[in-house]
Amino acid sequence: MDTTEIKDWHAHVYFDAASRDRARALRERIETRFDIEMGRFHEKPVGPHPRFSYQVRFGNEQLAPLLSWLALNRGDLTVFVHPNTGEDLEDHRDRAVWLGQHDVLTVSLLDAATQRVAVALLAFRDDGRTGRIVEVEAYAGRDDPAAHSYRGQTPRTASMFGEAGHLYVYFTYGMHWGSNVVCGEVGEGVAVLLRAIEPLAGLERMHELRPAARRDHDLASGPGKLSQAFGLDRGFDGADLVTGSHGIVIASDGVPPPADPVVGPRIGITRAVDFPWRWHIRDHRHVSIRPRSPASSVKRRR
Repeated sequence: MDTTEIKDWHAHVYFDAASRDRARALRERIETRFDIEMGRFHEKPVGPHPRFSYQVRFGNEQLAPLLSWLALNRGDLTVFVHPNTGEDLEDHRDRAVWLGQHDVLTVSLLDAATQRVAVALLAFRDDGRTGRIVEVEAYAGRDDPAAHSYRGQTPRTASMFGEAGHLYVYFTYGMHWGSNVVCGEVGEGVAVLLRAIEPLAGLERMHELRPAARRDHDLASGPGKLSQAFGLDRGFDGADLVTGSHGIVIASDGVPPPADPVVGPRIGITRAVDFPWRWHIRDHRHVSIRPRSPASSVKRRR
């Protein structure tokens, strides 16, 4: 692997209730000294990180000066630094640098969800409608503030806490349905949102259900559009995607997932905005939203 494959770097500053003030003071010093992107100040463990933390995002050219400065000025705070190459598990597990105490990450969260609902799988309806999944987002239960399951199970989210391989369907913005594939163990509340599908068969029926779509690549290029094109609503919540209990199945036809999927932050959320848990096929015309540049994908936070 060449260093040109490193898109940027993340430094996660860890703290607890006793070191909260020192962490805030260090944060202010970083913002004053460096022109850099700062993530949210999380006063609870999020994602794979075992302690309270905030994220510092910076480019390759800032690695040496920032890492040197942190080594001399972090005090007793732990800083976890890793590159972003698009291989989340390896970047966090094998390529990281620790300044201070070495903690144990929950790296399973970086590997499980999208490995089970891979980009390039096919979705089939019993009337012949078929499409290839080209874009997904992962939501990781109690470790993910953006997940519906973050605060525990409710009647609305019950399916999300059920067996893997079933649908969790929810209503959003008062007009759209979002369709997710449950991926975790029972009780975990882990699922993958189907964000976009490339229609392959049954397009005439999809156009009937999506009259506003003027072009084929507008039929299912977004979670709401996808659910509408495949006729998915709350009645499909809990559907078994393996047995086809409700007339829909997700399966492989042998096409491998892309070798270099685009990895980046999720769309349309206000929490855990820094988590790089959206995957899609590079330059695919059926993707919902094309990726922004690394410099603009996470807003600067003060």
